[in-house]
Amino acid sequence: LVFNTTELTIGPGTLNVGGFGSVTLGAAAQVIGSGIGVLNTAGDLVVATPRVTGAAGADTTLNATGAVTLTGVATPVAAITAVNSLGAHFTVTAGSIVQGTAIVLPSGVVNLSGNAGVTLAAGSLTDVSGAAATFFEVVRLAPAGSITLSSSNGNVAIAGSAVLDLSGGDLARLDPRRASQVDLAASSRGSDAGALAIAAPHGIAQLDGQLRVATVAGYRGARVALDLGSGDARTLLAVVSGFSDKQALTLRNGDIEVPNITAHEVELSAVSGNLTVTGLIDAHGASGGRIRLSAGNNLTLAPGAGLDAHASSADGDAGEVFLGLASQSAGQLTLAGGAWIDVTGQGLNG
Repeated sequence: LVFNTTELTIGPGTLNVGGFGSVTLGAAAQVIGSGIGVLNTAGDLVVATPRVTGAAGADTTLNATGAVTLTGVATPVAAITAVNSLGAHFTVTAGSIVQGTAIVLPSGVVNLSGNAGVTLAAGSLTDVSGAAATFFEVVRLAPAGSITLSSSNGNVAIAGSAVLDLSGGDLARLDPRRASQVDLAASSRGSDAGALAIAAPHGIAQLDGQLRVATVAGYRGARVALDLGSGDARTLLAVVSGFSDKQALTLRNGDIEVPNITAHEVELSAVSGNLTVTGLIDAHGASGGRIRLSAGNNLTLAPGAGLDAHASSADGDAGEVFLGLASQSAGQLTLAGGAWIDVTGQGLNG
């Protein structure tokens, strides 16, 4: 079954499509989610369009028992409808998913769940960066949204030239043609960055794409949580080092060795292995940070290793550090000579 049009709107309600091994939704300009809409199909689903977006507040879900492929078109055309997208949701649940087009949902939510795997293909864009809303001459910037990529039995792969944009809003990116009409002093300077969650509890994550997490100074940085069957912890943590508000990594199998991490909140768990800190985990801030480390076997702070969660402001609350071993662990908790922990704070809870 093939639908071809210039612009396709998936509106409110539930549509069940059965009796076809494959369904193709083709839109040469864009696919727009509107209202709360669900499309269910048995078999494979192809969405061929240069752009997937949603009207403000839309919640669009695509469910397929087979593979879902989001792909561009050979000859895209200009959009007919101007879409003011803010906070829209887009969810795909399928046997497997390949995202190869542009999903643009400013301050929105993208959830892609493929049982056998999720791939963000080369050249794709998944954009939930902070949206701008204009009220007369004042611009308000909404926080960036969230992207969740999950596979219960497969891997998550982000190809080299794929882009995930979780950047916070930035007034400096305002179209110069509009700047003269805006009260810059009364407008927001920026907004918080977004959140990325990747779950492949029986697989791995290949993070070769561009993770955009820029944030204007004074606004909260991006957050990331990785829950994986296995992987190279050092490489994974290096890739997500720009996520300054929170970095969380859970490895179901294998060890975690940490050189240096800087984020206001850090959570690391080697479920069945060893966790070793050889450098500095720096979570300090105006108020104290939060560090949680757990291991299924040995948890070690090597000589000279440091856990810094102190509050740097005069009235900042103390930080928090948790070190734990699994309840049935036969391992040891070791703080080697020269290792140190700082959770000091001068606030009411310091």
